Amino acid sequence: MRRSDWLISVLLALVMAAGGFWAASHYTNPATTVNPETAPELTGKSVPAYRLGSINGSLFTPADFSGQVVLYNFWATWCSPCRKEMPMLQRFHEDHKAQGFTVVGIAIDDVQAVRKFTTDLGITYPVLVGADDVMQVNRAFGNTSGSLPFSALVDKAGIVRWWDWGILEEDDLGQRVGALLKSMD
Repeated sequence: MRRSDWLISVLLALVMAAGGFWAASHYTNPATTVNPETAPELTGKSVPAYRLGSINGSLFTPADFSGQVVLYNFWATWCSPCRKEMPMLQRFHEDHKAQGFTVVGIAIDDVQAVRKFTTDLGITYPVLVGADDVMQVNRAFGNTSGSLPFSALVDKAGIVRWWDWGILEEDDLGQRVGALLKSMD
């Protein structure tokens, strides 16, 4: 092996190790690290203010989703539980969008990785992406642990009505969204 090939291999290994370290240090398993009894209470509070870019470069704020029931879902491409729930979220979004419901994915990730990932999965709901700015919004929603996935369900008036860490169950989500859609008619 030539010296330049060896050097490139070593540098690539270091970059991959650093990426793995970053992912491991920023992901916590909600089942083992989050105590719901001591988690911040989000229910009844307004959606926190934010201004985040989408994978297409458009900027979004909570006002862009006013009048809709919204599931904010914080995730990352490197988060296995996040990837597992996304096809269900896409189906759920498609099945309920005509009734005034939308999923808003908020990725803590690289925009290119998110764009490729969501295109490959056929995700059509709005996907916002960022790094420190997304982490600030995540904390403003009450997820101080940084656990992923993290979701918050917001009614048509912009009030948080429910939140959860971990993979969402479709039946539970359906009951909660259905109740909000009916109560706000």
